[in-house]
Amino acid sequence: MFDFSLIKKDSIIITPLEVKQEIIKEKEKINPSFSIKILSKEDVIEGSYFKKSIEALWYLHQKGYSLASAEEIVSSLQGIKGGSEKLNLLKSIYDELFSCYLLEFNPYFKYLFVNKDVFIYRYSSLDKELLNALNKIDVTPTFLTDINKEYEHKVISFNNIDEELDYVFASIGSLLNEGIDINKIKMFTPPSEYTLPLKKYSYKHHIPLENKENISLYSSPICTLFISLLKDYEKEEAFNKICEMYQDDPYQAKERMVTIISEIN
Repeated sequence: MFDFSLIKKDSIIITPLEVKQEIIKEKEKINPSFSIKILSKEDVIEGSYFKKSIEALWYLHQKGYSLASAEEIVSSLQGIKGGSEKLNLLKSIYDELFSCYLLEFNPYFKYLFVNKDVFIYRYSSLDKELLNALNKIDVTPTFLTDINKEYEHKVISFNNIDEELDYVFASIGSLLNEGIDINKIKMFTPPSEYTLPLKKYSYKHHIPLENKENISLYSSPICTLFISLLKDYEKEEAFNKICEMYQDDPYQAKERMVTIISEIN
């Protein structure tokens, strides 16, 4: 925990939700009447830019996007600027949602920080998403660090996201080869620009990002294609074509499909 003597009354602390209760307990031990406000990174981003609305997601879904893709797109629009072809496309989506009044803005959010000391705890000082959101509302934060740290984390720098994720998934693969249960390997939630590259490297290294028991068979791309093939083929023939087309199956969808097909027979 950080040094609480640095915190003034009515300060704002930006920290992950899982750390919030830890801070509240520490505050109660030191001074129960001491008032502070705790926000998450997501709170700051939504307040500085806009809040994702169900209406915006549904609007994009009706345009042909899956709900998952729609959520990724709307998240990518927070703080978006044009420049490249991809960014210009996202900017045009933002302008369309804005013109349809489908984005929820909070014009009063910035006044929450007026004359307040703002601290960031357990978010990286290199977190551009968070820092850009704060910069938009003219807030300069102070970073808090843990006191009496027993060790320092190893820090490795990379030239780009691809190089970083190659290293991360290779390291996870090494742990799996040593017999470590994949359910005991955790990854901190990265910024939104990592979403699509993470999926790519998950398939490349054959390492699922989530426990396969928590992923529905219907959600897998293999199952989607299988259902499509059933329009023209018997289920056994459709399954054989799936096996020919998909050598990689990180969520073991084919194994579960065999069980379902045998039960239907």
